[in-house]
Amino acid sequence: MRMVAILHHDIPKLVRWFEEFTGITCLELDDRHPLHRYYAKYHDWSLHIFQKQPDQFDAISGEVIDFASFIKGVQLFQNQIAGRVKKDFVGDLADEVTCYGVFFEIKVLVNFYIVGYEHIKYRDNQVQGKNPDIMFVTPKLRRVYVECTRKRAKPERTIDNEVLIEDLLRSLKDKATEYKDLRVPLIYAVHVPEVINFDKHEVRLKLEERLVRTFQDPCFSNVSYVAFSSYRVPVVEHVSINGSAQFATDLHRLSYKNSFAAPDYRLELRLGPP
Repeated sequence: MRMVAILHHDIPKLVRWFEEFTGITCLELDDRHPLHRYYAKYHDWSLHIFQKQPDQFDAISGEVIDFASFIKGVQLFQNQIAGRVKKDFVGDLADEVTCYGVFFEIKVLVNFYIVGYEHIKYRDNQVQGKNPDIMFVTPKLRRVYVECTRKRAKPERTIDNEVLIEDLLRSLKDKATEYKDLRVPLIYAVHVPEVINFDKHEVRLKLEERLVRTFQDPCFSNVSYVAFSSYRVPVVEHVSINGSAQFATDLHRLSYKNSFAAPDYRLELRLGPP
């Protein structure tokens, strides 16, 4: 396990680094852009709370911690975000729609880093004419490819389990259809931005029942695992000796192994911290 600590004292430094690295500042973004909202929340906190009352951890909004967590992930993999990859990355961030996908990709990237997988590669993963978002290498030196999907907000998911499950399965089917011919082991990661209680018995039971049928489709034969996640509000995890708070920013997740995967694509993996 590797540690990725988000300390509240480091947040201003992280934001300055991000502005320099991407060239994206609050001034050039539309008010509706997610990054604009992150910047606005950060500046409000920085000006009115951080500089005056640095120990009021409960005054830090979830958006500020989410922003800092995202930047930390980008910083960890900055050497891979270069050249053409960086141009595409910054372009996707600047777009009001595709930026959401980038946020999730970085979250998944950091997850596999924390778990301890080696040779993690972001975006530049050309394989048989496709370009999966992430690749990592298992201890047995097997390359595994990860494709991420972040759904757009839909409030109905929080109150209707059937809507939630249908949306998750639809995303899986779309990915499986697109990547069915790849001769590599795959993981599909699907995220919904709402706060969903994946521990609810009804959700877990119905989702598992539907997945058993879904995995029998031949287009899932190269899929080793699928993972679902939802938003979780960051919480203070630890306060260091110098008075800086460390925040937990893990996603709430639920993962399934595909027992119907073809023998060549069956793997035993840890998909996240315990």
